[in-house]
Amino acid sequence: MLLSGCYGKETGMSRVGVVGLRGPLSADAAGFAAELVRFGYSKTGRRQQMELFASLSAWLDDADLGLDGLDGAAVEAFLDARRAAREKLWSVRSLTPLAGFLSATGRSWPPPERPAGPGQAVIDDYERYLKSERGLAEGTIAGYVRVARDFLDDCSRVTGPGLEAVTAAAVVGFVTRSCSHLGLSASRGTISALRCLLRYLAVEGLVAADVGSSFLSVAGGGQPLPRGIGSGQIEALLASCDRRRGIGRRDYAILMLLARLGLRGGELVGLCLEDVDWRGGEITVRGKGSRIDRLPLPVDVGEAVAAYLRRGRPPCGSRAVFVRHQAPFVGFAGTGALRGILARACTRAGVAYACPHRLRHTAATGMLRQGASLAEIGQVLRHGQARATAIYAAVDDERLRVLAPAWPVVTR
Repeated sequence: MLLSGCYGKETGMSRVGVVGLRGPLSADAAGFAAELVRFGYSKTGRRQQMELFASLSAWLDDADLGLDGLDGAAVEAFLDARRAAREKLWSVRSLTPLAGFLSATGRSWPPPERPAGPGQAVIDDYERYLKSERGLAEGTIAGYVRVARDFLDDCSRVTGPGLEAVTAAAVVGFVTRSCSHLGLSASRGTISALRCLLRYLAVEGLVAADVGSSFLSVAGGGQPLPRGIGSGQIEALLASCDRRRGIGRRDYAILMLLARLGLRGGELVGLCLEDVDWRGGEITVRGKGSRIDRLPLPVDVGEAVAAYLRRGRPPCGSRAVFVRHQAPFVGFAGTGALRGILARACTRAGVAYACPHRLRHTAATGMLRQGASLAEIGQVLRHGQARATAIYAAVDDERLRVLAPAWPVVTR
């Protein structure tokens, strides 16, 4: 195999030609090259990745390191040398394909080093508690851990390291600073995560039991009314997708699932090929709290998904229904991709940006206005409690009209 290495003694990383490979990665060259083809990398992308692969293998060989010695410090030293030589692909992200390949073949890859803050041991125990005792979803755990780390770091900056810094004044100060630039929903989420941490610390006997009562809830009344978007705007969003192209078919199918079935963003991202029952006309949705539901698949939604799968989805080994349109062809990493898809559709359609959850509200209010009961809407939206669906009663103008008293008419 003819590859280009990137190692030289004069500059540290000057480009030299090599025949074959040297170093601890040499036996994996063919497998890695096949992996790049499988994930849909272009010819140029494969060449660049293989050059990076050869460069790292040669660098490890000259440093007398094997894969066992490839820790976070070694990776950073290798990338520093590439930066100094003004080479391309010098960030940790550039090594993502190689990291995935090595992990898939049972070799370890050094994870990004987490900064060891003053409460890192507490954070690690708290994260295990959220997983084992609370059984929260991964996204929720990540958010709660982020708030916990920010809070403990904030306490250490104000009063020094140690949990003795967790006082009522520190809690109030953190809430004031962190929520000053957040909206109502984000502020409530931050406070909910902070209360969970303080309860955990109190149960473990690490802080005073009454610290969590030192701040009030976020003002703003009860649960806000759901806000959908008009049917004309939905049609404009759908019409903005160029279904002559694969990416347009993908975006159209995604918008149809959001607007017609009211899927949550995480539910759509986690949708797998085996979740679609074409013969039965049903779709399996894995929702919040490990809940699994089966929903009927409307004909127009099914046709949109089928058109994408047959004439738009790149060939790849991913089991996700919706995958990236550029290599690597894998499922979306999170709901941020959906927000980007919807933002671009809103720009093309000339309408104000609407987040994916507003399309869920649109589906619910549309069913309500077509005569569906709240119980039926709750089944489609997969609500765990009836009160979660009851908020939609407040947006049904026609049904509320009969309950409103007539305006008194004064006659003279």
